[in-house]
Amino acid sequence: MKELKHMDGYQVEEEYYENRKIKSRVWWHLNRVHREGGPAVEEFYENGLPRRREWRCQGRLHREDGPAIEVYNPQGELVRKEFWYQRRKFSEEEFYRLLAIRELRKLDSSEKKVGL
Repeated sequence: MKELKHMDGYQVEEEYYENRKIKSRVWWHLNRVHREGGPAVEEFYENGLPRRREWRCQGRLHREDGPAIEVYNPQGELVRKEFWYQRRKFSEEEFYRLLAIRELRKLDSSEKKVGL
């Protein structure tokens, strides 16, 4: 069974198992899979534990603070993750190096504004 809800300016499509437990949830904004502040696609096992979560920006895989794809086993353990940033896939090491460089640039920029 599928339901369409409206939350915080998004359309949220939810699908349920026969036992009424959530099977999947997809967040839409302007006809694209998109959500800020959380995963745009969530899939669940029948026991209610997460199966897969995807962070998407305007339909594309993208996350600025962790993996854009997380896959879980039926016991709820994270078994796979993929890091995507601005349409590019990165290894975990490359991704966190990129974040560190971005933070250093922000710090340098704010120090210049303050005159340090």
